[in-house]
Amino acid sequence: MPLPFACYGALLAGVDHVLVGAGDPAELPRLLDRLAAGEPASLSVRVQGATAQDGEFAARFDPRDLFGPSPPVLRRPRLDAIVASVDLAAALAADPVTTRPATRSPTFLETKRK
Repeated sequence: MPLPFACYGALLAGVDHVLVGAGDPAELPRLLDRLAAGEPASLSVRVQGATAQDGEFAARFDPRDLFGPSPPVLRRPRLDAIVASVDLAAALAADPVTTRPATRSPTFLETKRK
């Protein structure tokens, strides 16, 4: 759950790349876009045993909580996601609206087993 906070720390540090290796990275491009713009951002959290009646759960972070009403606009790093599932990679590639950053086109590396 610390991912939004860690990503903002990475942006403050001026990193060039954020490498993520576990889970579904579909929400991360939008998270990085919003954090770089100084806007509130959230990342969905799945809660075991929760039902639709419980509502949605998310880890939320707002840069204004640290910097006041005018947080700095930061350079957005590239996102490098390690995806072990072919199905997940295909789903991410098929949904350019939510899985692509607003300002960059992604680079996909394809490996084939022989």
